[in-house]
Amino acid sequence: MSVLADMVRNIVALMLIAALLELILPEGVTVKFVRWAIGLMMAASIISSLSGMDLDWNSLSLPEDNGQAAQYIAEGTELASGLESEAVEQYQLELARQMESMAQLAEGVQAAQASVQLDESGLLLSAKIHISAEDDAAAERVQQLLSGFYLLDSSVIEVVAEVNTDV
Repeated sequence: MSVLADMVRNIVALMLIAALLELILPEGVTVKFVRWAIGLMMAASIISSLSGMDLDWNSLSLPEDNGQAAQYIAEGTELASGLESEAVEQYQLELARQMESMAQLAEGVQAAQASVQLDESGLLLSAKIHISAEDDAAAERVQQLLSGFYLLDSSVIEVVAEVNTDV
């Protein structure tokens, strides 16, 4: 019978704590997390009461560090660096593809091929677009279109036009 009394006492205490925290904390993600944490503690309290274990919340601690933490941090840093460089490479390819598509939207442009240079953090250093166009003014139109869309200085974008008079 004492197991049942302890379980009811623990649940009531946790419900009081949950109600108090919900009154104190503002609405949002924090309240959802507190509800989740209180629910988890209630479940642990019920399970420990039923199994006969005495769960002491103050004695819970992390295991001792046996020297592997530095290794894990180094491996994580190396993995993050590799993933970041892959993301910058993918961004570079997609940005070049997008610039090619935008250049082809300009009047008189028949084909476009773009290459971009980014720094290690992914900022655009320069862009070079080769276009096949009907007239010389197409290069200026492409440069204005791209610098206006990406909010870049026109000196960052270089447009090289090959004029086709066969069209």
